[in-house]
Amino acid sequence: MKLFNKKKQKKKQEEKNKKVGDCTIHFKQKHNTPQIKERKKQKKEYPSPRNIVKIKQSKKDNLRIKKVKREKIKQRLINTTTLALGIILILILGYLTVAFVSDLRGGTTVEDIRYDQISIVGFDNIPVYPQSEFVYEDMREKDSVQNMLSKGISVYRLLVNTTSQEVYDYYKQNLPKHGWVKKFRVITSTEDKLFGQYWVQDGKGLRIYVQNNDIWYETISAQEAKTALAERREREIQRQRILEAEGTQRLLPHYPWQLEIPGNYRIKYSEEEKGESVKIAKIGEGKKYYIRPLGKAEEKTFDEYLENFSEKEDLEVTERYTTTEYHHGDEIMHFSLKEGEGILVQNRINYKTYIMYTNTQEDDFFDYVIENIREP
Repeated sequence: MKLFNKKKQKKKQEEKNKKVGDCTIHFKQKHNTPQIKERKKQKKEYPSPRNIVKIKQSKKDNLRIKKVKREKIKQRLINTTTLALGIILILILGYLTVAFVSDLRGGTTVEDIRYDQISIVGFDNIPVYPQSEFVYEDMREKDSVQNMLSKGISVYRLLVNTTSQEVYDYYKQNLPKHGWVKKFRVITSTEDKLFGQYWVQDGKGLRIYVQNNDIWYETISAQEAKTALAERREREIQRQRILEAEGTQRLLPHYPWQLEIPGNYRIKYSEEEKGESVKIAKIGEGKKYYIRPLGKAEEKTFDEYLENFSEKEDLEVTERYTTTEYHHGDEIMHFSLKEGEGILVQNRINYKTYIMYTNTQEDDFFDYVIENIREP
């Protein structure tokens, strides 16, 4: 009965509460009720903040990172370029400063000092003219070049527009430092002197002269230096007078060589197996001079051609040597005969090797022939 009354009172109280504010009052439930347990169970299913996996964003997709990276590379290039330009500018300013100070002191430039410490090929105590180059550098080891150097001749190529006065002034200033004593300079050849600058040292002489944009260095005797090669100049004048004696004549236009010959010489052409040859003889004398083709230049060497020709013509060769003819710039072979002398040379028009020889020795006219004969 009491239980029934309690239920009835509870129901009345609920109805009374509705009437008062029409609101429902919820009382805190105990922690061990089924609803609380269910709610706690559901909370455990959610991951805690510590267990949340952070998704990393790719750097390639991050435009900001790309931009920063580009800016760093750009700045690094700018810094490197600025540093390089700064170093170059410092070097240029240093060079100009040294050159300016050296010029004020009346000395040489830095570049000149470097060349002044280098001797020309074939000589030990002659400095190289600044920025000049040895003409035969690529063929220095050839016998012809070595033979030329052994005779005391060396040739250097000058820069374009270099004047002979600049060359002579340079050696006038620098050669005395190496023990050379200047004798004089001949501006142009005269009746008894060859042009050039002449020096002497310890009983030997030196001639320096500029010709066709080249510097020529030639070892001569002290006496020849003191006389400016008077004897050689006299021989040259004699050869020139040979042509002036009775007018001149020329080889025929079709011939692969050009040469002016005095009128008191006779020229005879003849056809041979290897090509057309020329025989020149002086009227009233037994002197004869020959220009004869031997064959294609690439077929045999000078030595082989000379051996075959001397056996065929029964000529006795007593001496031979290969050299570079400094008037032509071509390689030639000189040889001496028991009765005569001659040379072998290649023609650049038909690429044949020719032999030119005479039946006399130390002949002025033959010297004139080999110095003046040219391809058309």
